[in-house]
Amino acid sequence: MPEKTGGGAIYVYNELATTFGETLYCILQFGSTAAGGGDYWAIASWYFGADQTYYSKLESVAPGQSLTGVMTLKNAFTSGSETTYNWKSMFSMLPSTSLNVSILGVLTTAYEALEIFNISGPSGLPPGYTIMGSISLALLDGSHPSEINWIPAMNAAEGFGVEIISNSSMNGAVKIIYSDSVNG
Repeated sequence: MPEKTGGGAIYVYNELATTFGETLYCILQFGSTAAGGGDYWAIASWYFGADQTYYSKLESVAPGQSLTGVMTLKNAFTSGSETTYNWKSMFSMLPSTSLNVSILGVLTTAYEALEIFNISGPSGLPPGYTIMGSISLALLDGSHPSEINWIPAMNAAEGFGVEIISNSSMNGAVKIIYSDSVNG
């Protein structure tokens, strides 16, 4: 883990998004953000909409701690021609990270990602990688797609990015790589 981020932030997250920009996240962060934080790892649920940002309480976590981010469609209500979808995001076993949002869109696109702000190069990143495993995606009817079509992205110049381990929709896995000097 980096000792300091020099005012920057590292995000590792699960994301569900609508086609028009609304997003729901389970975020692991290192550094300071609008939710708080500092030179330590912490988790929170976030929502970004057109003109709104919400986040849950930020909870610090230990390096190496196993975490499970869960985003669920709780229910939907139709009134006239509009359907409102009620979503919940949280890290299991940490109810203080729970965030409920009601939106007009269905979250149809999934991401597993590393995002870096105000950090120049791998020296400001932790060594190695993080495995995001046991990824399970279900459709609105509860069925699972045959497989997930993850599209990996890698920043070859800096050595960080994402590697696909499994495209399974019931036990998918990706590797978030912080530095290409440690590929294990």
